[in-house]
Amino acid sequence: MCPWSDYAPATIAFCERRLCAWVVEPSNAWSNVAYVVVGLWILWRRRARPATSLTSIGVAAVLLGLGSFSFHATGIRVFEVVDVSGMYLISGLALTFALQRALGWRDGVAVGFFAASVLGSSVLMVALGNDGIVTFAIQTIAAIVIETRLWPRTPPDIAPWMLRAVVASVVALVVWVLDKHGPLCHPDNHLVTGHAVWHVLTAAALFFFFHFHERLRDAGMARAR
Repeated sequence: MCPWSDYAPATIAFCERRLCAWVVEPSNAWSNVAYVVVGLWILWRRRARPATSLTSIGVAAVLLGLGSFSFHATGIRVFEVVDVSGMYLISGLALTFALQRALGWRDGVAVGFFAASVLGSSVLMVALGNDGIVTFAIQTIAAIVIETRLWPRTPPDIAPWMLRAVVASVVALVVWVLDKHGPLCHPDNHLVTGHAVWHVLTAAALFFFFHFHERLRDAGMARAR
């Protein structure tokens, strides 16, 4: 998201008069529909077996979409905390799933770690008064590193789903950086922004991430039978 200080005075004046009366950042706000759509689709897909960890991906996606929309629609700090806490739901799930695969954790241990990581990260963000992006990045990178080490144990027909999730995430990160610090930052653009593209690409990464773990779960159940 372009720094607010980069916005032209005319844009800020227009925003104060009309645009921000309802939504501060239209493109950045409405693009969060992508998270909600992916989340609702996951919940619909898991409707026959809702009481599994896979359902949590759908719940987290919906909460992230709503939280991010609330922040980009208002620009209020409290909603920024809600937004980034929603991001911690995603990075926390990715890290928890990876560690559970690597260490063979029971579900109770995994749930405890997930809750502690999300709560601890959110409290740290509030205490430091920052945007919490560094913590999110560390958790996501750690999950990718662990999944990479688990690659030899991953069935070859399932592994491409995680690769798609990683590629979508990396491209999204590049777009996010270019939007915040580089040539994609166009403060007067309220139609399609780099940050909105980040939302759509990371929603796609969540879609791939879900498919990866759903297929892993199904493969494990098949072997158990």
